[in-house]
Amino acid sequence: MQSKKQASLPKNRPKLFSYKSYKSYKTYCTDSIESDKPIKYYKTVKRGGTSIILRNSRNEVLLFLRDDKPEIPYPNMWDVPGGHVEAGETPEETIVREMLEEIETDVSACQRSSVYDFPDRIEYIFLMDFEAAAETIPLHEGQRLRWFAEAEIPWDNLAYGFDIVLADYFAGRERWDNEK
Repeated sequence: MQSKKQASLPKNRPKLFSYKSYKSYKTYCTDSIESDKPIKYYKTVKRGGTSIILRNSRNEVLLFLRDDKPEIPYPNMWDVPGGHVEAGETPEETIVREMLEEIETDVSACQRSSVYDFPDRIEYIFLMDFEAAAETIPLHEGQRLRWFAEAEIPWDNLAYGFDIVLADYFAGRERWDNEK
């Protein structure tokens, strides 16, 4: 069994998939063919994550500063709002639930834009126009929220590989998928 390690930023660009075309599992064979035991197959599924790029009319994006706790991944780094997909939940349900929990904001009108295959997870990216002063948005996880223009983003201080996602967003490399 592999030991758990803190995830690191990917060195190469993750593959970008359309939402419906990706199957996130691999099948492994255990037990020797020469054994009397039946061959077993296991499906390993990468965990799912969801994130939302909230943009305002000035084309700024809302990021949050992660807590400065050494026991969490990427402490004191900037991050895109989002969370983990729970069992039985769709990515759309996840992002709505997470944003209600974390910033008390209904994002049910958001649109799915991209899916990234990172080494540690499959990340579903959503996009929504949103107008509010950062200091007026309730924050239940992290230290603070802030709007960033592209030139202001702390590119070397972003968590979970979101430098790639935000670079794609600002370069206009969104991948829209209108399939339901």
